[in-house]
Amino acid sequence: MGSSNDSPIVQMNQDIFGDEYIEYLEKEHMYELLEHKELSVTVISLYIRFLYEKVVCTRKLSNKYSFLSPHKMSMWKLDPENVKNYIVDMFLGNKESDKLFLAPYNSGAHWVLFAINAVSEVIYYLDPVHGDYTNHPGIKTMLDTALKVYRAQRGAKVSKQKSNNITWISIKCPRQTNNIDCGYYILRFMKEIVEKNKTIIPETYFANSSPSYSEEDLMELKEEWCQYVLDMKII
Repeated sequence: MGSSNDSPIVQMNQDIFGDEYIEYLEKEHMYELLEHKELSVTVISLYIRFLYEKVVCTRKLSNKYSFLSPHKMSMWKLDPENVKNYIVDMFLGNKESDKLFLAPYNSGAHWVLFAINAVSEVIYYLDPVHGDYTNHPGIKTMLDTALKVYRAQRGAKVSKQKSNNITWISIKCPRQTNNIDCGYYILRFMKEIVEKNKTIIPETYFANSSPSYSEEDLMELKEEWCQYVLDMKII
């Protein structure tokens, strides 16, 4: 399977991110992992495909977890209205389930994770440098608006006190120790959230974890990604 420029292609089914599209796998994506470089949107997206197939589907957790496209999330500044509509459509397509939507976002130089419970109107913020969600006022406003539009379209009733307030919670999570690891930490956060099989994330969710992930913790992610891609027999 190859593209016009002979790059292997990976079919991303609609069930994963709500849209069907193709990821083109380049040598550089492999080098990101082998040489421990910053992770691209494509590498993040393919790991989510792995999580979706091997954990969410295998353990029948699709009623608890969905993923928002890192490509779409990271384009919100260029086309905020389209990204907002995409998120609302994802919420509406899953409105029968009280689930978490895991949404990796790259601000341009750093990966963070939003975990959104659209029914409870709670957004959990996980940042491997322990920054605050108020550092991202634009995307915060966009996500708040998406939840309010979703609320209106599904006819949900909330108290006057709640009507203008979405609950944001910063989660205490392991902290990266360099300028490279944010993408790896986001992958690890998503993996642990799904494996714990809960749709509520307490502030002390990672209390039993070390202050930072070990080299072995990150190597496990690399091995999973590489083995998954090799098993697809596209390279």
